Amino acid sequence: AAAAAAAAGYYLDAAYAMDEKPPFWDRCFPPFVSSIAVVVTMATPVLFALLPPLLWEQAQCNNLCNSLYLTLSCKLVVLSVGCWGLHLRRPRAHLPCNSIVRTFILMLLATMLLCFWTFYTVRLLQESSVRDDRVGYETVLQATNTVTDTLLFFHYLAFILLEICQLKTEFILKVVRNTDGESKFYSVGRLSIQNCATWILQNYCKDFPVYNPYLLKAPTKQQQQGACKYQVYDIDGTSINSSLNGSNSILSNSRAIMAASARRRESSRNERFYEEQEFEVKVAKRKARLIVAAEEAFGHLQRTDGYDTPALFSLSARDAAVAIWPSMARALLKYLRVTRQTHIYKQSDLLEHLQNCITLNFTPRAFLEKYLKPEPVITEENASITWELVSNYIPNRLVQEGMVFQLKQEALSLIVYVARVPAFHITEKPGSVAGGGDKFVLSLHDTNV
Repeated sequence: AAAAAAAAGYYLDAAYAMDEKPPFWDRCFPPFVSSIAVVVTMATPVLFALLPPLLWEQAQCNNLCNSLYLTLSCKLVVLSVGCWGLHLRRPRAHLPCNSIVRTFILMLLATMLLCFWTFYTVRLLQESSVRDDRVGYETVLQATNTVTDTLLFFHYLAFILLEICQLKTEFILKVVRNTDGESKFYSVGRLSIQNCATWILQNYCKDFPVYNPYLLKAPTKQQQQGACKYQVYDIDGTSINSSLNGSNSILSNSRAIMAASARRRESSRNERFYEEQEFEVKVAKRKARLIVAAEEAFGHLQRTDGYDTPALFSLSARDAAVAIWPSMARALLKYLRVTRQTHIYKQSDLLEHLQNCITLNFTPRAFLEKYLKPEPVITEENASITWELVSNYIPNRLVQEGMVFQLKQEALSLIVYVARVPAFHITEKPGSVAGGGDKFVLSLHDTNV
């Protein structure tokens, strides 16, 4: 099973709209450990302050003690916010491996808490109970405040290490979609492969347009007529006489077919060029007709305040949309048919969008913006958010220059190329930008005009 998992790659399940949940242990163990860390961290200062009054008979509290109580309470409120931000926030994705940095932070936090409890138990409680010179309760509260300050500083440094240090740009990512060749460039900091994949998917949902397979498979004249097939006949019948003559005949036939295919490719390139030009002109014409039809339809509407117009002649947004819809429906449906978008929009959705635009006082251009420009992936309905991370490296390894990994979703995949940002050496050259101190020499040469 381990070998099969290694051959298949690592899997990345996005958490914001998850369809397939990971196993129970992988899903519950990291939150369980984080919850224990938060409980122990918050309980440590509280127990440090409450144990002496419970164990010692005389543990009186004066004004200094009350001020230390107030200071400790404020620090605990700030520490609770830090614990939530570091441990209890919902992760952006269920990753296949645990983060090395986060694991190191939890181990360091456990070591610090163990040292605090050892010092508190041995030096403050046991030795004070044995000796006659018992440590004052104010000293215990001061030590508790020091421990709280240390925990606050530790969570502050951990937050800087996890969030802020990754903002420094160190790598350039080139993301290419395999279906249509759409590509984008992103700059990232020092992230692991799995965190980098999560960051890419979040930007993919807003930067990449919805993939339209029907637009790439638009029928051409050549496809409609069918591919030409060649058949070669041996009139002399030399291929039957001997095997040698037969091999020569097959070779000559293949050469004839290749020459005919080359001539056919030469003509097909020209046909493809003119077909693309014709398609662009057709789309431009449909777009112009649609804009004119929308402007004429919206020109029949006039917004009123509802007081001067009698109720008999006023229309609601729904009735107004139904009234002007037939005047632009033909042009809009033809445009969607030409641009292969009929499978995306239903007629009820078109009418509802028109009603919302009328309510919000949209112009005709604003109404058509949804159909004239490609929508981002995040607007696609029923989109699966389960992705597979395929890489030759461990997912929690930091990205390096030259790495290539893949994010797969059924037939669609994103290929990511990693390149390092070069180091720039900037030197100073004396001079003026505005040209106040520049000097020029005019050289007279014969020039052809």
